[in-house]
Amino acid sequence: MNKENKTVVYYSDAGSGHKQAANRIKSFLNKNGIEVNIINMTSLDANMRFCEKSYNLFLKKGWPGYIFNLYLIFGQTCLWLYDRFIYDYKSFYKNIILKEFNSGSKNIIINFPVASNMLIRSFCDIKEENDYNLIISVLDTKNPKMPWPFKFWNAFYFTKETVKMANINRKVYFMAPTEEVKADLIKLGLNPNQLLDIKGFPLPEDKENLINDKQKDKQNVCISFGSVGSCLTFKVFDSILRNNNDDIVWHIVCGKDEETRSKLDNKLKKINIKNVKVYGFVDLYEMQKTMDFYIGKPGATTLIECIANRLPFLSINNLSVMKQERDTADYITNNKIGKIFKSYDEIIKYLCGSPVKESNEYKKWKETLAVMSEEFRRHNESFLRFIKK
Repeated sequence: MNKENKTVVYYSDAGSGHKQAANRIKSFLNKNGIEVNIINMTSLDANMRFCEKSYNLFLKKGWPGYIFNLYLIFGQTCLWLYDRFIYDYKSFYKNIILKEFNSGSKNIIINFPVASNMLIRSFCDIKEENDYNLIISVLDTKNPKMPWPFKFWNAFYFTKETVKMANINRKVYFMAPTEEVKADLIKLGLNPNQLLDIKGFPLPEDKENLINDKQKDKQNVCISFGSVGSCLTFKVFDSILRNNNDDIVWHIVCGKDEETRSKLDNKLKKINIKNVKVYGFVDLYEMQKTMDFYIGKPGATTLIECIANRLPFLSINNLSVMKQERDTADYITNNKIGKIFKSYDEIIKYLCGSPVKESNEYKKWKETLAVMSEEFRRHNESFLRFIKK
């Protein structure tokens, strides 16, 4: 392995695809001879672990978005109080950064948006001359608007002050998934030279299909809400039972949630439905290659994988969806690469009502996805050139 361009990726393992993205980066760079470590940021601090556990609980229970906003107020208040009176987070992150650079890392990639502002502050506080790079993944520049008492949020979230600090230290770079986010960063004052020509995270090369359950004469639908999305998995499963169409094969992925998988398997044995298949942990990216549709939360990581696999994305946008995921839902609609509904029940009825795969709308989705897929893949080489320079 090439230690000269050694890279470390920090992520938050909160059931939102960050670990998956970190593993993709590691796999891609390892294949190109670059040593990579991935570290769960929340494992380094007790307060962060508490926030991670409570966030996972929110996802598992399927609580609506406004409750999530209340959680954010509570969680970020705790972080601010912790930072102000108990623990100096700026020094905490500064020590983390110095430790990595002293161990030979040249690049630190942050896939942990809550901490991006604090990390930039800490990075810019390192006075010594260096040839290090801090790379921030920015999914969204539009932070939730909060009343005056909670403006201290800005100590952790991405703000205009973040851009000012980044402009002072030109070794801070940003990855932005869309032209809209890039334009927002430039409006905030970021030097365009600090925007990397990268969309999403590196994707692996195509391999042979690993899942052999596909029935080519049917419509194959992949359904996944991650290991902490059991509440939504059961809702969709019940909707399938009410509206089932024998011309569709439903592939439900439960991830590491063995309890949900076991319950669904037991239900299927009792009712003897042949066109519903339940999986545990699989390589979702590879599985998507065999599918005709994807149903899931509108998360950015999964969206990038669907684009790479030219797979139409069906999801929802309502009050139960978190702010950052609403932006992803809008991206799907605006780019015409899938369809957004008010509920998952509407999606199941839509698929069961007519052979959507044969529609002109579906063909247009696939054409658009083919163009976008090639564009995303070209960015792999841009990413590699930057890390090696």
